[in-house]
Amino acid sequence: MKKVKLLLLFLFAFMLNANVFASSNTYIRTNDNLRVPNKTQVTQDKINNIMSTPSVSAKEKVYDFADLLTDAQEEEIYKSIMDFNKQSGYDVAIVTTSDIGNKEMKYYADDFYQYNDFGNDGLIFVIKKTDKTSIYMSAKSFDENSEIFQIYSNSRVQETLKYIYEHNIRNGDYYTACTNYVKILSGLYGNFGSGNYRVSSNGEIIRNIPWIAIITLSLTLTFIIVIILVTKFNTSKKVALADNVGKCVDTSSLFVKTIRDQLVDSTTEKR
Repeated sequence: MKKVKLLLLFLFAFMLNANVFASSNTYIRTNDNLRVPNKTQVTQDKINNIMSTPSVSAKEKVYDFADLLTDAQEEEIYKSIMDFNKQSGYDVAIVTTSDIGNKEMKYYADDFYQYNDFGNDGLIFVIKKTDKTSIYMSAKSFDENSEIFQIYSNSRVQETLKYIYEHNIRNGDYYTACTNYVKILSGLYGNFGSGNYRVSSNGEIIRNIPWIAIITLSLTLTFIIVIILVTKFNTSKKVALADNVGKCVDTSSLFVKTIRDQLVDSTTEKR
């Protein structure tokens, strides 16, 4: 009897562990049970969006509805996400799908993260596989002033998506796209606070050198220096000209003439 119980317990534990990577699992939402987090404020205008959003377990992290990944690949991606979670404290959801309904990618991603029980701060990456594959990522937080928006700014998000699309998605390498995504998330987080940085065309995190600002500043300084030198040159030229005039003119005769003019004027006044 004990052996039977142990066997059942082992099978139950195995099933629980296997479900961690069963990323296509969804649950039914009903009007009586919308299956949204307690922190979500439900209003009448949100009901339709909630009902059209897949209900999942936030513990799974990888949701391969489009069946683009193998089970082994899902497990590896899951492990990398959990490593990043330990490093940063941020939650991550990766979704592949061929159906986002009538929603735009942005709103599908927003609803997926908000209406499932993910962390207060996190990121979501969506791969939509249709005739033309498209991708989307964004940072999520219930705090508008969260630090996560500074780390994963719009420019860095665009650089990340550009790299992943051109090097992985375009070639149909969805597994590498997901692993590179998590790798870049970790790199951006690790460099936060060390100055200005960006995602290079090779997917590396590098220091961002503001060449336009440097060139503009250099041109401005050059212009100021030229103005100063020209002004100084013109001033020196005027001083030299005045000295030459003084040497060529008999200033003593001018002084005498001035005295005579004054005497004539004073004599005229006496009359």
